[in-house]
Amino acid sequence: FEHSLGAYKLVCDIIDSMKKRKNRGSNYDSYGFRDAELKVGALLHDIGHYSLSHIGEHCFNDFINSLPVDVGFDEIKKVKIPKHNERAASMILGRDVFLNLKKYYDLDITLTLPFWKLFSIINKNADNKNEKIRILKIAKLINPEKYSKIGVGNLINGPLDVDKLDYILRESYFTGTPFGVIDLHRIIKGYMIGNIIKEGKLIKNQLVFNKRMLPSILQMYMGRQFNYLTISYHKTVRIAETMLKSIVDVVMKEFFNKFQNRDDIVEILKKIFFHFKLMEDRDFFHFLEIICQLSP
Repeated sequence: FEHSLGAYKLVCDIIDSMKKRKNRGSNYDSYGFRDAELKVGALLHDIGHYSLSHIGEHCFNDFINSLPVDVGFDEIKKVKIPKHNERAASMILGRDVFLNLKKYYDLDITLTLPFWKLFSIINKNADNKNEKIRILKIAKLINPEKYSKIGVGNLINGPLDVDKLDYILRESYFTGTPFGVIDLHRIIKGYMIGNIIKEGKLIKNQLVFNKRMLPSILQMYMGRQFNYLTISYHKTVRIAETMLKSIVDVVMKEFFNKFQNRDDIVEILKKIFFHFKLMEDRDFFHFLEIICQLSP
């Protein structure tokens, strides 16, 4: 949650910076998104994460890939466990867990109702158009792979987005590594909307940087890489992740081997994957205990 607040603060600072430099080349008005949409996108960009973050996602996708090549498992293999940004966009549009709740528990959940209701209240109290929120725009910001990237939308999910900027600072601070010492204020002042030439074609309204910001940007990328090598790729972290993946792999395969001949095994697996999406970290470990008891 603190990370999302940090990303939100960075978006606010970058927007303010580009507005102040509007007459000096930033061309802020040509972005295609409203201020409120960028801020909400920063707050919600990580709501699609599963328990244990990327590890849980990889564990279940590895299990799905190991399922036998059988007509009954085609649907599961095709859908898999969506990436967290894809899932976040689906949740905002009222799909994902909301549709599953309606399917498995017969709950009266109208499509897009949860976030639509929230945004409709915000829009009703908005003083001007720039403070109003369009749901589809939020989904585009968080999951640009599915939609076309539009200018400043790369602030939320792009090569140098607020997620990466906040994370390198936060990770370095809480682990004590020196690699998060970056010139953040200079990077913030370097964002602007401009035109680029790619493969001989002019592409308008893209998120760009002044070339004078190159040293600060390179420093950020180098720090991010060193942080990865020092923290994420630390031997203790790798050992813990490998142990957890091995445990999940053994537990799920034992469960599948015991129940694979049941006629409703596909539905059972679908429900397991659905409940996995609702789990917090502690729920995930409790889930593993239950699976172990079912398949001793």
